[in-house]
Amino acid sequence: MSTLGFSLAGAVGAKLAFPDRQSVLVTGDAGVCYMMGNFEAVARYKIGITALHINNGGYSGYGPGFWGGGHDPYTWKVSDHASACMANMAKSVGFYSEDVTKPAEVLPAIKRALDENAKGRPAFLEFICSHHPVHGGWVRPGAGGHWDRRRRRVTVRVGHARRRAESCARVCVVLLLATALPCAAGAAERSRYDELKRVIDRNTGFAHMTRGIALRSCVTEQDIPVLTRLLTDRDHVTQLSAANVLVDLGEEGKRGLRQALAAAPDVRTRGVIEEALRDADSPTRRPIQDYPLSEQERHRIRGCHPPASRN
Repeated sequence: MSTLGFSLAGAVGAKLAFPDRQSVLVTGDAGVCYMMGNFEAVARYKIGITALHINNGGYSGYGPGFWGGGHDPYTWKVSDHASACMANMAKSVGFYSEDVTKPAEVLPAIKRALDENAKGRPAFLEFICSHHPVHGGWVRPGAGGHWDRRRRRVTVRVGHARRRAESCARVCVVLLLATALPCAAGAAERSRYDELKRVIDRNTGFAHMTRGIALRSCVTEQDIPVLTRLLTDRDHVTQLSAANVLVDLGEEGKRGLRQALAAAPDVRTRGVIEEALRDADSPTRRPIQDYPLSEQERHRIRGCHPPASRN
């Protein structure tokens, strides 16, 4: 969350700086209007971020209620969702998008969005909420109150406003939980990513295959998702090492390479993966551990604990 309209730029910058991490922005109706002109570029460059749009049908800060008397209705109402669907707008330029209307749909929708992000596709989720649910003064006429034309304000029954406030609070709690749970799972994966990256880095400078041998000593098939993420690392040596180890992991590793190829963000990454797949099919290929290295080179390898001894 951020000042009005900035969260898209912030999320894009965070994703470009840390491509292995999830980047999620939260915005309202006015914020989306500030961002729309940049959605196409996000999709074109395959920047895997997720936008959560809390659609409460208006510019709450400009209406009567919490901020005072406010302006007339023409300055704070927006088009009904049925005639102006922001999710459809995002989809039209290449985003994965969904409308979410029930609290039970929030977690599954966010999970689907993050899965699309992993493929290099941005996502847009539009959460349809009640109109201005936080402050009672923002409730429209006909919903337990009436519009005073002379004073330009809405009066409502306290109980009705409280129910809407409680509804909004429940939605906010669900959203916070929905973003926290995937982040907790992602934190463990980031930790493993960093661990394997350190193995590659501390073996750089020796024989080329030393890095692959060191990395292979640390991983099992359970690490294939992390290895496929290493394929998109900005360091070319990291990409080569991860690709060689995936080939060494047999059919599951090759499946991971093919999935990564489908979502490869640039020409260099595609080239690394295609070369690894060709090597995997070579009849003369042998396991990484069998590559000829001198005793001095093997002595320099700095791997990590075997998988069975990891906590």
